[in-house]
Amino acid sequence: MIEPVIISFWIEINSRLYHKTIPKVYNECEPIVSQLYEQYEKSEYKLVAVKCDNFQDYKDKMEYFNGKK
Repeated sequence: MIEPVIISFWIEINSRLYHKTIPKVYNECEPIVSQLYEQYEKSEYKLVAVKCDNFQDYKDKMEYFNGKK
């Protein structure tokens, strides 16, 4: 069974770290991660990390970091 994933990534801009989430749910992580690395390889911004989470893990993390747990 394929489980949908939510892709989050962190980029560095002017020595500051920013968290972004792709507003779409995917069934596979690797092709999107490859596209992100290619996109930011040519950019002035630095791609620091990419994370693929299932919905429940993503929801739990957002609740934790937003002070709801």
